[in-house]
Amino acid sequence: TERARTALVKNKARQIINEFAPTNPVYYEKLRERLEKIIEEEESRRIQDASYFNKIKEIYNEALNAEKERQKLGFSTQFEFAVYELLQSIKNNEESSKGITNSIYSKVKEEAGIVGWKNKRSSEKKLSISIYDILSENRYPEDKTNELTTKIIELAKGTYDSTER
Repeated sequence: TERARTALVKNKARQIINEFAPTNPVYYEKLRERLEKIIEEEESRRIQDASYFNKIKEIYNEALNAEKERQKLGFSTQFEFAVYELLQSIKNNEESSKGITNSIYSKVKEEAGIVGWKNKRSSEKKLSISIYDILSENRYPEDKTNELTTKIIELAKGTYDSTER
């Protein structure tokens, strides 16, 4: 393999340098320094590659464990977890975000009990007003409130199933 060939050449280079160093110490010392520098760079690169891999693996595991994270936070649906994360991205306040999420979820759950709610303009308007009011009451930035309201309604339509009661 490439790795074995590299190790073999590295060891042979060290052996030759050690063998001929007494005949021309300055020349072979320069070669030894260059070789050691290359070896250090390669080891550093391997450590960085391993670190890079571990970071990617950590994200992969977190993605696989989203369900556990949702349950740890006490949410029963993906919708709640998605709303919570959306709120946390604006205001990093866990307790406040949980409370607001629960309030929004109860409004969505109530509206989702209506057959065909996703396609009814009146349901969307009612949800929009409710969500907007909840966010305003909890002092979310006014410039973000409309955007959050729209995103939450889209999340509800995309992730909330009326069978989740």
